[in-house]
Amino acid sequence: RRCMDVKRHRMEHCEFARAIKCRKCHKLVSARSLQSHELTRCTAAEELCPEGCGMVLSRTAVKRHLEVACVKVREDCPFKPLGCTARVARGEMAAHTHMASGQHLELLRRGLLDARSRGEAFRMEIDAHREDIAQQLE
Repeated sequence: RRCMDVKRHRMEHCEFARAIKCRKCHKLVSARSLQSHELTRCTAAEELCPEGCGMVLSRTAVKRHLEVACVKVREDCPFKPLGCTARVARGEMAAHTHMASGQHLELLRRGLLDARSRGEAFRMEIDAHREDIAQQLE
């Protein structure tokens, strides 16, 4: 009789042992942890984009959304390697590159001149090494 009472308690009443299927991800979780599961761990639960773009996403989709799609995520300007210091929301990058096209063109011009002078310096260094090698071989 006692054994049946324990089984019945576990199956029908015990918050620790009684398993309930999550309505969103359909995983079995204990009745006691269902609310916590749905609020923090359920991968199918939906939440708003943390950057504030308004998208509603499953928890598993948030990371990818932020990496490639969210228009509010701030990124370095593609001209950063040439000296542009702007960090712009992804959704405003096209407008930035258009508005700053004159500055970007100047950065490109300086970059080309710098590359040209470095190339010339390398050429001179290589020529000097060639002359040294030629003298050593004579």
